[in-house]
Amino acid sequence: VAVELRSLSSCCSPFPSFLLPPSKANMEERRHIDLTYVTERIISVLCPAGCPEDIYLQNVREILPMLQSKHGHNYMLINLSQKHDVLTQMNHKVLDTGWLELHAPSLDQIFNVCTTMENWLQTQLKHVVVLHCRVLLSTIYPTHQQRHL
Repeated sequence: VAVELRSLSSCCSPFPSFLLPPSKANMEERRHIDLTYVTERIISVLCPAGCPEDIYLQNVREILPMLQSKHGHNYMLINLSQKHDVLTQMNHKVLDTGWLELHAPSLDQIFNVCTTMENWLQTQLKHVVVLHCRVLLSTIYPTHQQRHL
């Protein structure tokens, strides 16, 4: 499974793919992690709903070395999802927010992430931030998962 890299300009839908109802056409797309350079120093990594755990882990094992080769130790991964041990085991610098899926974080939590990002980016011009988010199908389509799995 290849890691799919997309640019911000290639997004055509007004809705993120993980919010669209499942269909055969977009199920294959849901198997890839979406890595987007929002700016030169801010990267988003989205693992869409319906991505099986083994595919997710394989994609993470491909993305982290790519980030390491391109940015060295100059990137910090901020996990905006629930804690996942693989991220902390495979990466030198991870901030686990522990945010629960589909629950709005408090303003304090958002402020802390923004402050961390600002401090990291201001310390060196080579620093980049990787914002990681994983969405599970069961939280968006609980009845769909029960019917089709």
